[in-house]
Amino acid sequence: MKEILDILPERISGMLSAVSPAKQAGIREIRLRREKPILLKTPDGEYGLNKTGLSRYDGEKFTRDDCERFWRRLTAHSPYALAVCGRQGYITIPGGHRIGLCGEAVIKENDIHLFKNVSSFLIRIAHQVRGCALPLIDRITYNSKPLSSLIISPPGCGKTTMLRDLARIFSEMGFNVCIADERGEISSGRDGIACLDIGPRTDFICGADKADGMNILLRSMSPDLIITDELGSAGEARAVLDAAAAGVSVIASAHGGSLDGILARPSLSGLFEAGVFSRYIILSDIPGRIKEIYDAEGRPLETPGAGRMVI
Repeated sequence: MKEILDILPERISGMLSAVSPAKQAGIREIRLRREKPILLKTPDGEYGLNKTGLSRYDGEKFTRDDCERFWRRLTAHSPYALAVCGRQGYITIPGGHRIGLCGEAVIKENDIHLFKNVSSFLIRIAHQVRGCALPLIDRITYNSKPLSSLIISPPGCGKTTMLRDLARIFSEMGFNVCIADERGEISSGRDGIACLDIGPRTDFICGADKADGMNILLRSMSPDLIITDELGSAGEARAVLDAAAAGVSVIASAHGGSLDGILARPSLSGLFEAGVFSRYIILSDIPGRIKEIYDAEGRPLETPGAGRMVI
């Protein structure tokens, strides 16, 4: 939370500082929309923010001045911020926290060049929950080795937190783990060092396209397991196939609400048909709950702790 307090305008960071450390630790997202109430997402619902802390009914607005100050801080904070926003629509700050944004897109050569008049921000707060992946371990290992697995859920339901804990656990089990961490969210990397615990035998690449990152790790780091997030493109699917052909396990995530929804996406359905993933883990839309687990052929398995909150 310190990295976020440091970058927010003083008026807002002051209000957030009035929130107790225990409640701060539960904040998952902060939504800032110009001239709209500041909203914070926690495990027990949505709150506004005012001078006394969290409030169900009486939240302060994110003013035009707040918006301009925040944008200036973001662009000054990262010399690459505008370029990243032009390509992806988000900025990742130290600590692995991701800040998405909306505004007017400036088009250059039929592509988004940058954003101007930014009016909305979504701060997704990276956090570590040690042990949240333990209920999965028995279901995604065979002969004490990790099985290739795809973790599926809507945004904000704990996929990245689960991936981070799986990296830590398998690393501590003695496996060489490599993370293709395009946005720096899994490792929370800063200056080449992971800010969160990803294990003693884990290497990571930040900033590179996921497909390129996986290929580099496969060629150069002799991994037992590659972890990455938010698969979607054909190039990423090819990189996963290359890893599988080399005998390397891959644990990844994808946005979705069901296995059928994933199979409707051509790049991911191709991985299913190739039998790359031995397990498909569906998380509930309630953050941190394991809903269902399927095998490589789409048959449901007994779900450990089904419905139990693990994050």
